[in-house]
Amino acid sequence: MPWAMLLSRTRPLSKTRWSALIHPAETSRPPRLYLMEPYSPDRIPIIMVHGLWSTPLAWRQLTNELIGDPEIRMRYQVWHYLYPTGFPFLKSAADFRDELERVRRMLDPHGRDFATQNMVVIAHSMGGLLTRTLVTDSGDAIWNSTFAIPPSKLAPNVAQLPELRRQFYFKPKPYVKRVIFVAVPHRGSEVAEACVRLSQAQETFDRTLADISRKVLSIAVVFLGIIITAGVVIALFLIWLIYFKGKVAAPDWVGALPAANASFNSLSALCLTFGYINIRRGNRVVHKRFMLTATVFSALFLTSYITYHFFHGDTVFPGHGWVRPVYFFILISHIGLSMVALPLILAALWFGLGSQFRVHRRIARWTFPIWLYVSVTGVIVFAFLKYFTA
Repeated sequence: MPWAMLLSRTRPLSKTRWSALIHPAETSRPPRLYLMEPYSPDRIPIIMVHGLWSTPLAWRQLTNELIGDPEIRMRYQVWHYLYPTGFPFLKSAADFRDELERVRRMLDPHGRDFATQNMVVIAHSMGGLLTRTLVTDSGDAIWNSTFAIPPSKLAPNVAQLPELRRQFYFKPKPYVKRVIFVAVPHRGSEVAEACVRLSQAQETFDRTLADISRKVLSIAVVFLGIIITAGVVIALFLIWLIYFKGKVAAPDWVGALPAANASFNSLSALCLTFGYINIRRGNRVVHKRFMLTATVFSALFLTSYITYHFFHGDTVFPGHGWVRPVYFFILISHIGLSMVALPLILAALWFGLGSQFRVHRRIARWTFPIWLYVSVTGVIVFAFLKYFTA
């Protein structure tokens, strides 16, 4: 059943009710008249117009019953009009009239078809206000109730005048033979006015939220600058400490620090792995615990590493042959990525703990593999030195 299949794919359309009400100018679905089947010049169109905070899905049961009746289907064809309901109804009504004329010209350029000369419109709620302009002569009544000066006394070169005339002036469409109103607020609606007030409050909230977001972003940029600067300073300090400071007399316990460093790196790698597994499973709390524990182990490693090289300085690799370039490739990539990892880790922690998860995820996509690589290669470097020194 084609209609049932179409209904199964309407979830995205249903979600546009709010966006089309609150942000009508930003909706991805402009005002359009949709035919439910190929155009038939001999069958009367039934045009269904939905109401405020709604979509053509409001007519799904009626549409299904009409299409399912063989006699009705033989004489009629169903069309739906979709429009964003957040605009003033005069604008939406003008758009409806223009769209109806556009579709008629497209389907029947010569104006000879029975279908385009005999139309029925069924309208609900606000859609009824749009539809009423198809069968009403506005005269000057709406203009005079809004403006003190008639359009004839306005300068003809006023840029807004054509649009104002389009919205405020209309005449009955002779091809609309029958109109059926369903719960239409011809004298106004308290619910609609409440929705307008809600929309205005939402716009105020959006502006406030945008201001806050800009301030938070400026703070985040400053903080990221501090993090990057701190990472560069620490990297330069480690280069000086390892390669330029030289050795000093070391107590006996310093000799145990390389093994401790490897242990801290191993534990950090395990915590990172389990943290990644848990976030993939959606266990955010457990993920957070593992990542904070990995941070503690990495901090202990960094403290132990600085302490060891403060006393010991650089460590010479005694290996020869093919193993030497392999060792130095691992060592250089380990050192280089560790300089990158530090600011990334701090930034990921900052945004994660601040519940700014969208930014946190973007940074974590880079932080996790680099951090894990640095932790694992730290253990490998220790194993190389341990084996070949022995």
